[in-house]
Amino acid sequence: NNSIPQPPQLGMSQAEIVAGFLAANSSVVGDFSIAREYLVDFIATEWVPTASVQVFESELALQQTGIDTITATGVPRIDLDDQLRPKLVAGNDERSFSFILIEENGEWRISNPPSGIIVLSADFQRNFEIAEIWFVDRTYSRLVPDFIAISRINDPATQLIRALTNGSSNWLKPAVVNLVGTDFAGEFVGIERIEDKVIVDLEAAALRLTNREQQLLIGQLAQTLLPLREVNTLEVTVGGQTLTVPGQTNPVELKSDFWFGNRTEQITNIYAIDSVGRLTQPDNELSVRSWLNLLPNPTSLAVAGDEQGIAVVIPERAEIVVGDRGQTPITIRQVSLASDLNFDATGKLWFLNRNSRLWFCFDGSQLQQVNVPVPARSILNHVMIAPDNIRAATIIESGTTSTLSIARLVSSDRSLSLKDDRSILTLTGEVRSLSWYSATEVVMLIKFPNQSQPVAVIVDLATAAQTIIRLPANSQQLDANGFGTMMVIDQENRIWQRSTGAWEEIGTGRVAAYPRR
Repeated sequence: NNSIPQPPQLGMSQAEIVAGFLAANSSVVGDFSIAREYLVDFIATEWVPTASVQVFESELALQQTGIDTITATGVPRIDLDDQLRPKLVAGNDERSFSFILIEENGEWRISNPPSGIIVLSADFQRNFEIAEIWFVDRTYSRLVPDFIAISRINDPATQLIRALTNGSSNWLKPAVVNLVGTDFAGEFVGIERIEDKVIVDLEAAALRLTNREQQLLIGQLAQTLLPLREVNTLEVTVGGQTLTVPGQTNPVELKSDFWFGNRTEQITNIYAIDSVGRLTQPDNELSVRSWLNLLPNPTSLAVAGDEQGIAVVIPERAEIVVGDRGQTPITIRQVSLASDLNFDATGKLWFLNRNSRLWFCFDGSQLQQVNVPVPARSILNHVMIAPDNIRAATIIESGTTSTLSIARLVSSDRSLSLKDDRSILTLTGEVRSLSWYSATEVVMLIKFPNQSQPVAVIVDLATAAQTIIRLPANSQQLDANGFGTMMVIDQENRIWQRSTGAWEEIGTGRVAAYPRR
């Protein structure tokens, strides 16, 4: 519905007044002045349209549910708070609003508007876009993404920087610190745009931060501004003078292939197990020395970020074998069937025991079960820790449907748990693998009903938008490197990689994996 919202006309019915009010919610002109005209006078001045935003996929259905009541019903997709922080609403549960109308000067007017505005998805996308803002994990090791909606009308750089100062969502807040916030860097003195350069001027409080804190503060700003095509340079100043940070360039050139956190290069190496059980790099046909060739039929390869640590499953021995490839490995016993084998950024190994459907973490000496809440009559089908070691993606299977969710990993009192899970989407189909495609996207290998071949589905965690990727025929395994590159292995053990929109055959292997950093 792209029509321009209109003020109320004489003689409108109760339903027409409600429909007109909802349509006017999409117009921000004059502090929602058109929408306010549909409200009784004493409510119109008190209504706070910026309190929240509720985004619906399609127009709400209106029904007369009382002499003076119209109920509007629809399926919400996104909720945003007063800072425009989004939260997805998964599933198809309906949400209703009961509007009570009273006569004012002979015309119907709404007396109880909901707090905030109600808009359609098309109107929301026309006026806003959801962007990433970045915070620092509490170990001061890496950056963690959060999401914010910004106006398409106002300068995006200024909006993103000011969103950083407001802090992260309540969901992420327990796991991160905000060095750009007033508790660390003080108030912003100013934000200046000079062509493609952004200059952020801070108070003197920024000078009291440690060297690492200053590096990560610049990293927060740089990673947040990185997607903006119109911004190529960031300079951070204090009192108008360039902030000098040892080991950190300032001004910073914003390059699309750079990561302003712990990782400074995109990993493209691939490791595989060949037909005789040796560890190889298939893209350059190199054989890599390791203890793998001493094991019978190793599967489910995982490679640590230092490219020294490896782990495999030995099904016939019901074991996982893990360790540096040049040293004697460690054996984890009584694991006959495991999946989602994955090293995190600190070198810990994570895996799902498919017999018990329990998720485990191994730190090199201790095996620890992770508590994952699973609804009754459902099973944990896949789980994968994020590159930031804070979030985890899960696939919970219930009957013929699978739900993708994101949860925070919480460590307390010698226990590990996933908390505050948020559903992203529910789909019908067999999810065969799950991996992190980027810091804000996951990719799944899915076999949909009535389709002969599986596909890869990339899911944006901010909007639940799905991108379906056709795969080479008979693809059976999938992995991604966290930087927008993925690979699959087909039935003939050919390895295919996709990074620029096309699949390229790069070698062979029974299983393959990217290193995890």
